[in-house]
Amino acid sequence: MVSKGNKTNSVRNLRQRIDQIDERITDLLHKRGKVALEIVHAKGREKLSTYDPSREREVFERVLSHSGPFPKVGLRAIFREILSASRSLQRQIQVGYLGPQGTFTHEATLKHFGESASLLATPRLADVFRSVEQCELDYGVVPVENSLEGVVSETLDLLLETPLKICAEIILTVRHSLLTRERRLEEIQRVYSHPIALAQCRRWLAEHLPNAIKVGTESTAAAVQKVLKEGDSAAIAGPLAAKLYRMKPLRRNIQDRTEDLTRFLVLSRQEASPTSQDKTTLILSLKNRPGALYQALRPLAQARINLTKIESRPAKNEPWSYLFFIDCDGNYRDPRLSGALRKVEPHCRFVKLLGSYPRGDSQGLRGKLG
Repeated sequence: MVSKGNKTNSVRNLRQRIDQIDERITDLLHKRGKVALEIVHAKGREKLSTYDPSREREVFERVLSHSGPFPKVGLRAIFREILSASRSLQRQIQVGYLGPQGTFTHEATLKHFGESASLLATPRLADVFRSVEQCELDYGVVPVENSLEGVVSETLDLLLETPLKICAEIILTVRHSLLTRERRLEEIQRVYSHPIALAQCRRWLAEHLPNAIKVGTESTAAAVQKVLKEGDSAAIAGPLAAKLYRMKPLRRNIQDRTEDLTRFLVLSRQEASPTSQDKTTLILSLKNRPGALYQALRPLAQARINLTKIESRPAKNEPWSYLFFIDCDGNYRDPRLSGALRKVEPHCRFVKLLGSYPRGDSQGLRGKLG
């Protein structure tokens, strides 16, 4: 005889318990919303910004520190939207990103600011900077580097000229798909995508589509838009583009490397509040003399400041002269780092501080440069 089991653990009873829990969660969310509205008035009195990346990092760290069966990636996604909705109760912030819709920059912006923010796609990187500088948008999101293909040179050049500050960073892992209306690989004659995306899938393309013509486009999303109008073609793009343009991937995860990260910067007119997990980005213009770079970096080494990145770019106003973009651990307000930077300045023509901001989380994040 087959046992019917404990009636209290039947599917019906378990679902009733789930319904009760859902009601409690909903009630708590409404209570959280009421407190968020009170924060509106408190921030107004104290003249604080609606978006505080340091505070949001604290929320994620606290929530994810609790152990249990619920997946952490799910908790992160849920609380991202809770924070986004809470911000919208105070004021719907406006964020610009390098478009069009469906690029990896769009995906990074959604992942960071959530669905409740007002997002605007701009056609050029310079437009993102200009719109935030002129107070048309609150924040801007721009790609700055890929772990395999290197830096976005235009972003570095624009950072030199802008008065904006970096207030946060976003790190995504690349996941490319082959999007097409064709049913078989043999029918594809042309493959469109951003040149970096084509490079990231070079080996897969050589093996599976060796005779197809590879055509570079302004973005992965632009490649999808082109394929929608053409037959015998395919685009390399991410999951957001597939969803927005309603294209089913013929092949998924065609990138050559599994650990392929892209880093994005969040630009603001205000500086970020300090946290215990900050990094600082600055630009050095060195004096033209032997050992200038060594002399400039020595105070940082002596203060045991960890440099996480150093990138050179040609200076536009003087042939064979270079600027150095540096990332280092710590906040410029910390006495150790601020003291080291004071010792760096005499060895430079100028030092430009681009901002101190919470270090991005590279665990569990998936997506790429558009």
